[in-house]
Amino acid sequence: MASANLLGFSMLEFRNGGAITANSMVKHDTTANYVVACTARTDLGIGVCVDTGSATANAEQVRVQTHGIAKVRYGNTVTVGQELMVKDGGTGELTPVTADSTYVTVAKALEAGASGEICAVLLVTPVGAGPANS
Repeated sequence: MASANLLGFSMLEFRNGGAITANSMVKHDTTANYVVACTARTDLGIGVCVDTGSATANAEQVRVQTHGIAKVRYGNTVTVGQELMVKDGGTGELTPVTADSTYVTVAKALEAGASGEICAVLLVTPVGAGPANS
């Protein structure tokens, strides 16, 4: 699984609302057609940014993959099949879900990896503020 966008989905284009690192989960900013890196496990990520956006808001147009198999940066050790959420305090990295009711699952791991590695995941669409663990 060497390349991103493995199924050939079209990317959506947005403006960056701040610094974004390629292969990071992003969410809608407060301004229409802008995205920012997700920073909390409760963030409703809309997809993975495949470009790097500078710290200056509106400096670049960035492409976001919203579904399918994507490459994303891990923020912790991940094993194949784990549900993933955004890492708290991170910059769009994904980490395995925790045992509480405040996370939002945004992907499922297709490859194992360590913190900082870029690996394949299956993106899932969050439907709300997060499921309650049972």
